[in-house]
Amino acid sequence: MLDEHKVCFITCVNDFSLYEESTCYIQGLNVPEGMTVEILSVTDAKSMTSGYNEAIRKTDAKYKVYLHQDVFIINKNFISDILEVFSKNINLGLLGVVGSKTMPSNGIWWDSSQKVGSVFDSHTGSIEKLEFETPINEYEKVIALDGLILITQYDVAWREDLFDGWHCYDVSQCIEFIRVGYENGVIRQEKPWCIHDCGYVSVKNYENDRKKYLEEYTDIEESYIENIHSIDAVLARLYTNHQYDSIVKITSNILDTSGATPGIFIYRANSMNNMGRFDEAVLCLEQSLIIYPNHYELTLALANVLEMNHNSKRAIYYLRKLIAVGYTQLANRVKMLQKEAGYPKLLLWSKHTTSGCNVRALFSRLPDRIREQCQVDFYAEEVVPQNYMEYDVIFTAHGNPLANNLQYAIELWHGFPIKGLGNMEKRPHFSPFLISNNWKKVDTVISYSTMFNTIFNGCLGLYEHQYYIAGAPRNDYLFESSGKKHLERILDSDLSSYKIIMYAPTFRKASVDNIRNDGERLTDNIFGFNHFNENQFSDFLIEHNIILLIKLHPVEEEMLKEKISERNMKNTILMTDQILNNNGIDFYEFMNCVDVLITDYSSLYFDYLLLNRPIIFVPTDIEEYTDRRGFLMEPYEEWTPGDKVFSQDDLEYSILDGLRDNKRYERERNQICNYINKYNDGESSKRVWDFVERILCIE
Repeated sequence: MLDEHKVCFITCVNDFSLYEESTCYIQGLNVPEGMTVEILSVTDAKSMTSGYNEAIRKTDAKYKVYLHQDVFIINKNFISDILEVFSKNINLGLLGVVGSKTMPSNGIWWDSSQKVGSVFDSHTGSIEKLEFETPINEYEKVIALDGLILITQYDVAWREDLFDGWHCYDVSQCIEFIRVGYENGVIRQEKPWCIHDCGYVSVKNYENDRKKYLEEYTDIEESYIENIHSIDAVLARLYTNHQYDSIVKITSNILDTSGATPGIFIYRANSMNNMGRFDEAVLCLEQSLIIYPNHYELTLALANVLEMNHNSKRAIYYLRKLIAVGYTQLANRVKMLQKEAGYPKLLLWSKHTTSGCNVRALFSRLPDRIREQCQVDFYAEEVVPQNYMEYDVIFTAHGNPLANNLQYAIELWHGFPIKGLGNMEKRPHFSPFLISNNWKKVDTVISYSTMFNTIFNGCLGLYEHQYYIAGAPRNDYLFESSGKKHLERILDSDLSSYKIIMYAPTFRKASVDNIRNDGERLTDNIFGFNHFNENQFSDFLIEHNIILLIKLHPVEEEMLKEKISERNMKNTILMTDQILNNNGIDFYEFMNCVDVLITDYSSLYFDYLLLNRPIIFVPTDIEEYTDRRGFLMEPYEEWTPGDKVFSQDDLEYSILDGLRDNKRYERERNQICNYINKYNDGESSKRVWDFVERILCIE
């Protein structure tokens, strides 16, 4: 925890006579009651950046003043002046006495036509007053500051990985502060606060550092300071004059007309925060994010308010949301906050862990570095774990997020949908409001592809930034698992001479409720044909050395398993969840030994396409299913690359044909597979964990 009542003066020293004079000026400053002063010198530093980073590690002071050894502070009220400005401006990260509003294309702030501030300086060989534009308000927002003196109220690591000398560290640090959401400012001075007795400055290696700066910060535009709307100008002036109550009143009227811009929300929230109305400030910014989801400045403003009020855990949550969509420059800030909040805790929760469970598959590939730096728990139960509020990141797979703006919710889902879902069902079971209210709790949905994003969005109404394309973790089993060995272990049989086929239909009704009734598949036989001779089919399987695996959908298994078991068909195995649980296995772990897949409207076949093997479709109740639930991808015939069979004879023929020649429909299978799956490898879990490492800021 940083000490809010301490100011540390930090200097890299190689000339002790100059430094001794500089410290005399520091010791002569007026120290406000309740504040303490620390003076810290760094000797033998390899670079300015490494020296300043070393100082950050050594001091616990919240406020830090980085100054050259040849800088003499002559403003006796320096400490109280900077504290007053920082206390009223939580977005202000870095202060200086001279700088520029724009950065010329050559990377030299001195060449800007919009320089601000003043200082007594001797770079010409004699002390003279350098005076540029004077800030109108307490400080002028700038893009660059001179490193003669830099004052901070937040810590951002200096780029010693980039600058290993004594130049460009200052303008680099200014951009680093901007990147993590803070402002830089030149303080208003009635007369210069500092003497910079630098004499003639060495420019050795300057060109090399300037080139590094230009290469690293190509995203910085020359016109950094933009014109603002008149209302923003009014609010800015009121804010500078501490007229927070007026800002709250004015913005209330604007909010009533639904005309609030992000800037208006920020002024309102910061004013409330400065008035001690912390909860209202947070609520204001949270409501703004409903209007402007994941807006960069609004999200940062909310993180700033939370951090300022010592709510590190919630601040981290909002910063992670920004890191997730590419603002990785915030990582150092999260690392700093995590030192206070403690190591991250991850919960992976799933109701069904044997039927293509992405949560289980992901957990099985947990990287060592996450295991070592986080607490990671896997929970496989129907009910929600009682202590779920303790976790920082929660993974689910059935659209049941537990998050509450403290926890980052990652939805792994359970397949690429082909049948109607959510708002896109023919007969929706939930209102659009309930669907939206549930899914807005999700921070990231792990996606198959941009096509998945588009289809899922139509069903559930998410935003583009909520998707991360990595592929389904369960599909890694298709590339890595020893499927036939797993199946032989479960069945306790040698299957080397057998062909394996699997029938995996989707559900029509759910055993947990009586609401859903999506079709009218006949249950007199397993395939729903009008006529089916079980003895004939058993003889067919035996004659051709075929094992048929039947895998029912988990929500329908209880309703059908007894009826199927009573059939007692030869060479047929009903692969129940109980069998899979007893063997500690998910059926995806042996799916890559399946030679032919038989299904109807299950999205399972989209995953199976990755194996490029024959698929047979048995859409025996397609008219009823289309009418009651509907399809997201039509016509059905075009999206199902395989034979469509409606009789036993056709099924038997198609099975043998698929086993003899797996090249039929190969072109169609590959074409659809490429639409569905961005990746065709066994690296989906790795990509998800890489994403998690990024938002957790794992070293």
